[in-house]
Amino acid sequence: MIGFTLSKLNLLILVTATFAIVAYFMFGITDVVVSNSAQQTVSTYAEKAASIVGSDSLCFKTEVTVPAHLSYFGGIQTSKRFFYFMNIARFPEDYDPDYLTSVIFSISDRKNPDKLIAASRIDVNAEVLFYDWEPSEVNTIKGDAKAIILDPQSAIMRKDSLIIIKEVLEGKNFLHIITCSSAGTCEANQQKVACNILGRESSCLPCPED
Repeated sequence: MIGFTLSKLNLLILVTATFAIVAYFMFGITDVVVSNSAQQTVSTYAEKAASIVGSDSLCFKTEVTVPAHLSYFGGIQTSKRFFYFMNIARFPEDYDPDYLTSVIFSISDRKNPDKLIAASRIDVNAEVLFYDWEPSEVNTIKGDAKAIILDPQSAIMRKDSLIIIKEVLEGKNFLHIITCSSAGTCEANQQKVACNILGRESSCLPCPED
């Protein structure tokens, strides 16, 4: 009887240990899968921005919308969603015509914004200008932002889109990046930049009132 009980106890210990090892391994796999998915996402948008700057056109504009979440497979469950912030920064912060400007796309965990999951950098021969907008301030847009953050899960209105504009003015390259929402603020935000911030003639960003 004691031998039977001990054999069952050993079997239980073996099953528990096996489950713990498998669970630990699968959670590790989950981190790798999420990181790979995030890396593919930031690389895609960085390459898109690079292709815009590298175009031969004197004026080129595109609008991109990031997904609401990153879907991935792995871990204990068959399918999960990863909620994130997309951060876009430039280096150096202040434009120096003697050097290329780095534009850095990165993804961080929405639950832990300081935890970077993936990043991708492009170097451009252009002055990079950020125009930031916050859903809580729908009628304003800032033209002096040093960096911008997209939040596709914002509770007020999703901040999930970018207007990316390459402009050549008097022989100098500019890269304008305007944040907005796919819910319907992109055209309005572009007009605010054109009319209220730039204050100069622009074939790429004309003010409708002109």
